[in-house]
Amino acid sequence: MLAAGKDALTDLTIRDNVITNNALGTIPKGVDYEALHLVGVQNSFVLDNQSVKNKDGGLQLSDETAPSFGDVISGNTAENNAIDCGITIVSHVAGHGTYNNTISNNWSEGNAAGGIMLATPVPGGIVSNNTVTNNHVENNGRY
Repeated sequence: MLAAGKDALTDLTIRDNVITNNALGTIPKGVDYEALHLVGVQNSFVLDNQSVKNKDGGLQLSDETAPSFGDVISGNTAENNAIDCGITIVSHVAGHGTYNNTISNNWSEGNAAGGIMLATPVPGGIVSNNTVTNNHVENNGRY
């Protein structure tokens, strides 16, 4: 499931979805197939979704089209996703950023990479002022 547009997406509520057993073929190098990928999403709510046994990661908030800020990611479950993290907050574009988001009361367990990761792989990427609180993170892989 992808929430992305040419410009920022604002005031969304993504709630009560079950995303399981997706992208089970070969994933080309450098392509993200998170079960729920939010790109340039602002002032939105991602609540009570389940991402279980998908090929890549569970849930990702990123900034390819616009900054992602003011979002609440809460009550979600990311379990047993095969390649990547349970929940990822990442900046892929210098000067955009993922900031002022709240990641709380989520369950991240048994994912191949980190349970909850905040990162930027690019110089000038911005990941700041995010609040990560009261999450259950257990038995995840690398990072």
